[in-house]
Amino acid sequence: MSSKPMVDRGQTLTAPAGKVIGFLDGKVEFEAFADALSTAGYKTKTITTLNSTDGIQLLERLKEHSFSLGIPRTASSNSACDN
Repeated sequence: MSSKPMVDRGQTLTAPAGKVIGFLDGKVEFEAFADALSTAGYKTKTITTLNSTDGIQLLERLKEHSFSLGIPRTASSNSACDN
């Protein structure tokens, strides 16, 4: 399954009501997970993929506007990139 990550263009994601959010550590893990979703019958167009700084910025804006991820607020939104 090939899914292109969203590019941050200043947009705000909609709250993930009725959706699942997962975090994977690496491309190999993501591809394995995406293949499992495909095998289970999920279509690529139903999966939103985020990664890197763009993904972090999109999630930060989602958190600010409509949704709590349960992650403590930091002084700098870039701090999540430092890990």
